[in-house]
Amino acid sequence: MNYKKNYYDYANYVKNLVILKKRPKNKNEYYKLKKQNSKIYYEFHHIEMKCQGGNESIENYIPLTAREHFLAHYLLWKFKKCRQSSFAFYCLIKMGKKNNINSKLYEKLKKELNEYKYEWYNNGKKNKKIYENEKIPKNYNKGYILVQDKIIRLRKFDIWYKKEQEKLINYEEYLKEKLIKKKEQLDNWLIREQQKIFPDMKIGKL
Repeated sequence: MNYKKNYYDYANYVKNLVILKKRPKNKNEYYKLKKQNSKIYYEFHHIEMKCQGGNESIENYIPLTAREHFLAHYLLWKFKKCRQSSFAFYCLIKMGKKNNINSKLYEKLKKELNEYKYEWYNNGKKNKKIYENEKIPKNYNKGYILVQDKIIRLRKFDIWYKKEQEKLINYEEYLKEKLIKKKEQLDNWLIREQQKIFPDMKIGKL
């Protein structure tokens, strides 16, 4: 099967539907239609993947049904054979919870994703995974760093955790005091009740 030809042929078919106004040309138009009829449902798809330079122009951004969107990413995965197409298809499977996916297909996809090797790079403020054959962004150097915002978050978490521990200790002490007071109240009540029943008996604290 010529997956590439099938993919672009179908993309052109959908483009014609948009031109004939049988499908919305953008998300704004789609939302207007959806207000009129809640049963209408489309998912917008980049013919050329966004991570590979595709934009959201009418020529590249088309409305597909959920089933068509799944098949489009399946075809992309079959003929592109790159990490981006594999990952996009995998995400679509997970997001849609496609329980009818063949187990062999799922295993093949996971193995492919696992084979793509990457290394960490940073620009002093942010970490980024760079896969094999991907261009290293400007000002990024090899290595993973604990960036400042993560250090701040960790410090905030430590402060919050200590406060929560103090609250818990204070609450435990409060419960102990409350329990002692309740016990004293119960003891006094028992003494009073016994005195009512046995007025001549000398009764001390329990």
